[in-house]
Amino acid sequence: GWDRPYGGLGREPKFPQAEAISLALELYSDEGNPEYLAFARTTLEAMIRGNLCDDVEGGFFRYSTTRDWSIPHYEKMLADNAGLISVLLKAYALTGAHVFRRTAGETADFVYRVLSDGRSMFFGSQDADEEYYLLKQEGRRELTPPPVDKTVYTDLAARAAVSFLLEGTALRKEEHFSLALEALEFLWNESYMPGQGMAHYHDGQPHRWGLLEDSIEAAIAF
Repeated sequence: GWDRPYGGLGREPKFPQAEAISLALELYSDEGNPEYLAFARTTLEAMIRGNLCDDVEGGFFRYSTTRDWSIPHYEKMLADNAGLISVLLKAYALTGAHVFRRTAGETADFVYRVLSDGRSMFFGSQDADEEYYLLKQEGRRELTPPPVDKTVYTDLAARAAVSFLLEGTALRKEEHFSLALEALEFLWNESYMPGQGMAHYHDGQPHRWGLLEDSIEAAIAF
């Protein structure tokens, strides 16, 4: 259930669960019950105020090992960040709280810079490296960033494209909007086969045709 003192659902480990926050915002829009908005708002504020949100490089870490969002597991996932961009924009539209708009933009900037090639591909994740992030917070910027999994997971790339279409439009970031369109073109040209559906893409070619999640997310995005 809702952890009212600290935001989010349940106890540690605590995940962002963007889908649950999005549902709460949808229910608030439909029914006007302030509890739904309170859950979404306090959870987002707690994640941003805590250490789940990287205030040095942007983006959200995968989960918190503690109930109060203070000690993250340092992996950054495209799925979480793409989902949270959309949720933050929706929260901003409903509340007018500038922190949600700013964080949506900073998260998209991180994805653009690290979890994409800036042209047509969204990448799956950036590895966890506790030493790197702790030292970065102390100002040692000469460190080598954690490696990125450059697999294009079609379901996640399509979800990221939707978030970038929304964020690029709302915040007037033409390069983000352009990346979203080019990413969808890439998926259609490189990861679709008639009769086989969609596939993931890595090592210069598509792999694993016909996964349901890929086809559904791509269809929604298109």
